[in-house]
Amino acid sequence: MPVDTNLDTRLHDDVALAEIDLYTDVLVAAATAVGRISPEELDRVLGLPPSVAPVPPAPRAPHTVRRRVRMPRR
Repeated sequence: MPVDTNLDTRLHDDVALAEIDLYTDVLVAAATAVGRISPEELDRVLGLPPSVAPVPPAPRAPHTVRRRVRMPRR
């Protein structure tokens, strides 16, 4: 298949290129990690400063047990 060598290279989307670069960094970190990536590791990969305080886990909904109610026969 012939390649078009007359492409207009003046068109750039710097925001999209930056997002692709960050996404690539995350994919490389995920591919080389053993297990899941911690939030701290993800922050490091993305170039974010370390958190001052750890983020507490989201509260879990209490487990409820539903019981069948037997209706009297008529």
